[in-house]
Amino acid sequence: MNFGCPATRRSVHVPRHGLAAHLPVVKRILPAIRKAVSIPFTCKFRTGWDDKSIIVRQMGQLAEDCGLQGVSLHGRTRQQGYSGAANWDLIADLKQSVNIPVIGNGDVFSPEDCVRMFTHTGCDGVMIGRAASTNPWIFSQIRQYIASGKYEQPTQQQRYEMLRDYYQLLLSESDKISGTAVRLAESVCDLDVTGHAHGAELRKGVCLAHVLLTM
Repeated sequence: MNFGCPATRRSVHVPRHGLAAHLPVVKRILPAIRKAVSIPFTCKFRTGWDDKSIIVRQMGQLAEDCGLQGVSLHGRTRQQGYSGAANWDLIADLKQSVNIPVIGNGDVFSPEDCVRMFTHTGCDGVMIGRAASTNPWIFSQIRQYIASGKYEQPTQQQRYEMLRDYYQLLLSESDKISGTAVRLAESVCDLDVTGHAHGAELRKGVCLAHVLLTM
């Protein structure tokens, strides 16, 4: 269960983040979900609403007491959004305070970052967030880096093929005039054409498109 989305539309109308500030409510929710499902159940949360309301240990212990199989912690507060730096020290603190697996999240944009997080926090796993959109090869790169200390960068051909395959998937799964599908294509293209030959022209063309068929 995700308590960690910083979007205002989520934290105001359905206060998932606010739930972290209302631990008694969380204490009712987690056991109910744990009882209702037979699959492994974990939750993700942030360090708190702001620097004055850090709830890392309380949330971790509550998750453990409610029978969850693990927790994931993003090392920022809700107030930070995605600004500033993730506090990996709090991930390390959570790891020391609970007996269930801890997955670290926040500011992991490269294989080197992933290894640093493991080393700094002692966490059991690392969750990749925004970096997966800009570089979907990061997972294989991490495996390569852990195994050999080096990793390969995708070629321009591989990048093109990824964009092409994603575009074709949108065409097959979405209404061809869907604004949502167009925005999805825009977001990936905008993130992934950096460094490409003619990348600026490609980005401009995609962002000016109103229907997928014109892309």
